[in-house]
Amino acid sequence: MLMAGITYLDRVCISVLAPSIMRDLNISTVQMSYVFSAFTFAYALFEVPTAWWADRIGSRKVLTRIVLWWSSFTILTGAVTSYAVMLVVRALFGLGEAGAWPNASRVFSRWIPVRERARVQGVFFASAHLAGGFTPAIIAWIATFLSWRAAFASVGVLGFLWALAWYAWYRDEPREHSSVTAAEVAYIEAGRDTGRTSHAGWRAVMATPGLLPLCLQYFANTRSEEHTSELQSLA
Repeated sequence: MLMAGITYLDRVCISVLAPSIMRDLNISTVQMSYVFSAFTFAYALFEVPTAWWADRIGSRKVLTRIVLWWSSFTILTGAVTSYAVMLVVRALFGLGEAGAWPNASRVFSRWIPVRERARVQGVFFASAHLAGGFTPAIIAWIATFLSWRAAFASVGVLGFLWALAWYAWYRDEPREHSSVTAAEVAYIEAGRDTGRTSHAGWRAVMATPGLLPLCLQYFANTRSEEHTSELQSLA
């Protein structure tokens, strides 16, 4: 939940600060739209590869890397001095943040029994969207006493704190965690077994009946939701 909130905090804050950025760096409305697109394109391009990587080495390491990466580039956004550098920084931001959502789902698949998983996913998404809703107000408040550069630094630090706590606390398997009892391990592992193979091939994935409709629904949802504040900042 905290990761979901920080994700939206770091991602959406540029929309609120866009007018100040455009003024200071002499960036036009069209150029700023390319800045937003650079993040989104790189994010989409590396979503599947990063999720695949987590299947190989575990979500503990990959999520730690993701949050450290995006937090670093949140802070670096505040150090940008030109349009060209801003494009590069935001593209690298998107590249590094890609895979956060698949990794969260992977964490739930290892720790949450199937019959409880939808509720947990609901809580996770609610946290993300609540953060997205509150972020404009939070950043607007921060901007009353900090420059846009300092504002990026202030929210970027939160990710470093989360990553340190996550790596120290989380384990990829319940049986690896010292505070989980044998009974809890048995309950989780029995409840998460759906009888399916752990790694389905691409053909099986693409043949899933609900895949295409869900992709279309999420595409429409993402376009309308994440870019509303961006368009307002450019208006």
